[in-house]
Amino acid sequence: DYPADSRAATPAGRWMKELLERESTYRVLDRLYTVAAEAGLTMVQMALLWNLRLPVVSASIVGATKISQVDEAISAMEQPPLDEATLTAIDRALAI
Repeated sequence: DYPADSRAATPAGRWMKELLERESTYRVLDRLYTVAAEAGLTMVQMALLWNLRLPVVSASIVGATKISQVDEAISAMEQPPLDEATLTAIDRALAI
């Protein structure tokens, strides 16, 4: 079950629930958590830095529902850009 305030618990979040029920999703997430930890980042920080590294991206829209989520997103901007080793590790982690 998902928390009542989770997007996955809403009718519009059905796609998210289906994704979260796949075992392969958790294998990828486990690998990404390891990459983030080795880089000294949270998953949120790493995801935002990964997205913002692209020259065509001028801003990331963060769908925060809690102040703590906003705070974590802001903390990503206090981090240096992802280095090549971390970017390579992310690419490897995403390979299914």
